[in-house]
Amino acid sequence: MGWYDIAIVGGGFSGVATIANIVRDASKPLAIAVVSREPRGVFGPAYATPRDEHLLNVPAANMGLFADNHRHFFEWVEAQGIAAAPGEYLPRKLYAQYLQSILDTARDTAREKGIHLDWFQGEAEDIEDHAEYLSVRSGAEGIDARVVVLAIGNALHKDSAGPVIDQPWKFDFKTLSPAQKKIALIGSGLTAADIIISILDTGWQGEITCYSGHAALPRPHLAGYDAGKRVALPPDQYISQRLSTIMQALRREIKSGAREWHYIIDSLRPLTQDIWRSLSATDRERLVKKYFTLWNIHRHRYAPHIAERIDAAQKSGQLKMVQARVASATQTPNGVALELTTKRGTETANGFDLGFRCTGVDYKTENNPLLKNILAKGLAKPSGNDYGIRASDNMLVYRDRPCEMYALGAPLFGALFETTAVPELRAQAKLISQAFLEDSIASKSRAIG
Repeated sequence: MGWYDIAIVGGGFSGVATIANIVRDASKPLAIAVVSREPRGVFGPAYATPRDEHLLNVPAANMGLFADNHRHFFEWVEAQGIAAAPGEYLPRKLYAQYLQSILDTARDTAREKGIHLDWFQGEAEDIEDHAEYLSVRSGAEGIDARVVVLAIGNALHKDSAGPVIDQPWKFDFKTLSPAQKKIALIGSGLTAADIIISILDTGWQGEITCYSGHAALPRPHLAGYDAGKRVALPPDQYISQRLSTIMQALRREIKSGAREWHYIIDSLRPLTQDIWRSLSATDRERLVKKYFTLWNIHRHRYAPHIAERIDAAQKSGQLKMVQARVASATQTPNGVALELTTKRGTETANGFDLGFRCTGVDYKTENNPLLKNILAKGLAKPSGNDYGIRASDNMLVYRDRPCEMYALGAPLFGALFETTAVPELRAQAKLISQAFLEDSIASKSRAIG
């Protein structure tokens, strides 16, 4: 397939952000390859939804793709003549159009600069190290490049087998009928919120039961949020402390009542990476197992008006939250049956007309074939706790010797704590672009994680 200066594995937000930064900032001709399981213009499950009710969970003014212009998305929206406020939560399908416009601009700029940009649709299955270059393997084909970027995005959980809809965003909710009385949702995060709203939008009157280990939906954003109320938290109370000490400090801050908890959580965010790095391996494991869901439901919030509709469905009894993990799903003559693991033991829930899997992101490397192969070959080192790979402080994949392979986003969970939201991804893409264009690995050997 030819020789490239850089091969980017993944064509979602992370891949597009990397392409856009490199093409914008390059001062010489390059050859760039993109290897993506999706065709060009499909930016992963979150932005592939065609539905108006599936919204971004961050206000428009902070969703810019470029680290040096957080308002870039909102400026694009205004340029399209779309009436919107900076604090508005806009449809994700509109954000997909924004990403497409960035990709189109990058392709035009690439032509002007003599940059060759090729897009290959296929599943990257392995990476081979040939000392002077790396080869991305997709089936029988290989793409050779001096540098590889792992921009592979989030892998979705597939915990339960059986008659459950794995890609709920693609379901045609207009097909719901009054004859259907019961729907089960497996998982209770942002995906579950999407599906609940889509069901409610149809006017369907049946019962929705949501199963998860914590039975907790995301918390809503604060209406009338004032970013000026965020204040710097004292680093010495949170960094290089035991997890128990950190949690005590956070609880004291919230219980003081000086500000709503939303501002405290957001004020903590600039410290989270340093906190994570300073924790012992034991405390990291405990944080992930005991507090990660709690952190996510407070950190990754949804729009206030979405919360109002979901709360109303709960109050009416249409939506029920059940604390249980779904071990399996089977089709029976009476509908979908779920085998549940609860605090009481094993139970069965019967008679569902439909089931939707909403279990979210899977960070474990053992469930990602590409990362598993890379680790087995020694092209990367595990970050610990089975959650991803190590990298240097400018995103260079870390092993015994420098290797021109970078990573951003989900593969770095474990080395980093916050690594999948737009603010982190755009900063990582910028770092990779700078390091690649500087063409130096002199300062890339200090590992994080």
